[in-house]
Amino acid sequence: MSNLPEEMITNILSRLPVKPLLQFKSVCKSWYSLINDPIFIKMHLKHATRNNNLNAMYFDASNIYTTDYDTLLTEAIEVNFPFKSSKTVVDYYGSCNGLVCLDVNSNIVIWNPSTKEFKKLPLSCEVFSKRAKGSVATLLSGFGYDPNLDDYKVVKAMQYSNGNDFVGSEFEVYSLEKDSWRKVDGAPYYICGGNSLFGFENPHWLAMTGRWTFESKCIVYFDLVEEKFYEIQHPDCVNNLMKVGLLGGSLYILDDNETWSDIWVMKDYGVKGLWNKLFTISHTCQYFRILRFSENGKVLFGPINQDLVLYDPELEKAKYLEVHGISKMCCAEVYVGSLVSLKTGTYVGQEQAKRDSIRTTGLKRRFDAEGAEQAEYMGAAEQK
Repeated sequence: MSNLPEEMITNILSRLPVKPLLQFKSVCKSWYSLINDPIFIKMHLKHATRNNNLNAMYFDASNIYTTDYDTLLTEAIEVNFPFKSSKTVVDYYGSCNGLVCLDVNSNIVIWNPSTKEFKKLPLSCEVFSKRAKGSVATLLSGFGYDPNLDDYKVVKAMQYSNGNDFVGSEFEVYSLEKDSWRKVDGAPYYICGGNSLFGFENPHWLAMTGRWTFESKCIVYFDLVEEKFYEIQHPDCVNNLMKVGLLGGSLYILDDNETWSDIWVMKDYGVKGLWNKLFTISHTCQYFRILRFSENGKVLFGPINQDLVLYDPELEKAKYLEVHGISKMCCAEVYVGSLVSLKTGTYVGQEQAKRDSIRTTGLKRRFDAEGAEQAEYMGAAEQK
């Protein structure tokens, strides 16, 4: 490849998965510098996102498993992650640009599972004071990217309800650039589900207003630039909004009606009139999660027990795909493989290596001390 123009080499490398790129860093100094270059990292991310090169991440009670798009997301392997232990409890906050935000045993971390780099966040403010007597508190989380400041942000909140009445909420936002939390205004919505949706720079959720019913759901997002909430209008004919997410690069919603489900997509983000009904599925999908929309029009749902469902809307046929290597109690999220750096130089596995090093050093000192004592004893015995 040495005879190829530099631009062509950059273009070729920017389309490769993360794993070989990390190996190619050792090829030569110029490749090492190129693959670490922020411009190249953004180019690589752009290609990966545009080509829908998604990986799946499966969570059970205490473990995380990953798969990649090359195996149709069906060959899962258990992975090491920050602060993993035999008593790990993991809560997923969100994913953006290949970075995943987790709460691991009350440690909030931002982690790149492709490069293994991670950042442990400082303690949040957590000065939640608006809880009314008799109300129920629900934790809410989100993660996204502020393009104006080139900054990743974590949203954490407590929201309060009393029966079917929304009482109020308190929000705080963490800035990776500033490495600090600050309190912001709460939301006039009760947000359904604890985690934000994959694929958006701004955290998106399904929400309900005032005294809610299932018919009162709307789509809301938290603008990380302005740090304010906004609402996205869905089609007026949608009666039972059950799910919302990213499908083939477009915002999608699932309108479930017990015996059938409509999938709608918004081609031009934020414009109400540009919702298009993509297809109808002749059974309920309210318990399914859409993981991926392939180029041939098929949709990947799941997981259901240990299976994914590959649905062909044109033929109205579904094919079950068993995911090997996970338990039946797993939930799934998706992320894109990327080289995005947290600039910490801290990687998963270093904690264990450090503990092993300390243990090895301690044992060596102990053995050296015991050896010195033994030598001293033998020398004294010879003198006698």
